[in-house]
Amino acid sequence: MRKLIFLPGILILMTLISSAQGNKDYSVQFIDSVIQFVPSTIGPYCPTKLLAGDREFDGHGPEIWAWVKLRVVGKAEIYADVYMHARETVSDWSETEGTWSKLLYRAPRGYQINELPLTNYSEVHYISKPGVSAFSPAGVMQAMNGGAKGTDVPFKDDGLVSRWNIVGDTGGDDISTDDDCNDDTQVAVQLNLLKVKLQRPVLVKNVTIPSKEVLAKSGILSPRDLKITPDTTVQYIPSTIGPYCPKKLLGGDRDFGGHGPEIWASINLRIVSGNAVYADVYMHARETESDWSETEGNWSKLVYTAPAGYTITGIISGMTSEVHYVSKPGANAFSPAGVLQAMTGGAKGTDVPFKDDGLVARWNIVGDTGGDDISTDDNCNDDTQVAIQLNPMKVKLHKK
Repeated sequence: MRKLIFLPGILILMTLISSAQGNKDYSVQFIDSVIQFVPSTIGPYCPTKLLAGDREFDGHGPEIWAWVKLRVVGKAEIYADVYMHARETVSDWSETEGTWSKLLYRAPRGYQINELPLTNYSEVHYISKPGVSAFSPAGVMQAMNGGAKGTDVPFKDDGLVSRWNIVGDTGGDDISTDDDCNDDTQVAVQLNLLKVKLQRPVLVKNVTIPSKEVLAKSGILSPRDLKITPDTTVQYIPSTIGPYCPKKLLGGDRDFGGHGPEIWASINLRIVSGNAVYADVYMHARETESDWSETEGNWSKLVYTAPAGYTITGIISGMTSEVHYVSKPGANAFSPAGVLQAMTGGAKGTDVPFKDDGLVARWNIVGDTGGDDISTDDNCNDDTQVAIQLNPMKVKLHKK
């Protein structure tokens, strides 16, 4: 049997390893784990470098190339590198490009990133449609609504990107002269849920402990101590988990404005201290158009406590479930449906289709509502929210 000694940091561990070189009583093990998260919107970014021509594509394309690539820095951070190149399709060949990097994830202290997601690169190449004239009715309306909006770009589903949103030609000058991307050529990228493998180096001291049989023969243990206590299985139905409403503002404002949102949500069960089962819930909601309003939240709820004298040895029913979909627009607050909704307690969640994983009986999620969606408090009435109802759970117990 081995005794594990957990140290606060990798550098301390390496120091101890160096001092223990040549000592066969010590070795190094790596404890693997997997985390998952949805990165916030990358961008929008607008290239400012003028490679040729003037700063106006004038309805001639542009032809666009763009890519995003993930990379690990120092085994502790994940960055997304974004590139965009836009080129006018006729003379005078106005042309620009830009590169940007954004930190997506930093590993907890004492952990190192062992492996990136299997898919860590995506690219697009297409010719953009002409923008509307700044002096046309459509152009005036566009200016009143915050400038040119990007379009969803068809691309090969590579598993990394959920949505490319790119502005090519606009109603006026296209190539920006600053970092304010309003009404300029620009790129924004929204990623799918990322799963990252982590490792924690652990210094292991090898300790040999006699078996129970050897100890019993020595008289230290009586034979009755070797008796195995049968396991017991209990079944129960947890109460509804939630509703929970995320408050963290990752981008944009607090209103999805009927643009989705695109939603990721997950629930995972975990055993704590051998006597309790907790449900960890995650939700991420992201607007599908500029200004990319975005939020996420994490919550934990105790769903089961073992009786005194018993230890939880396992969960033999489902332990995890997740959903990913684009929510439908909510009712306008000033419409008859919106007024009725407000009079009857606010926006109601909808049952979300999902893969039957054995754990969840029903996901109930509110995406867009009739007004502001991202809450500023823990009162979830008429806010973006998630609630989960579970199937009967089966838990294995062992009497101490």
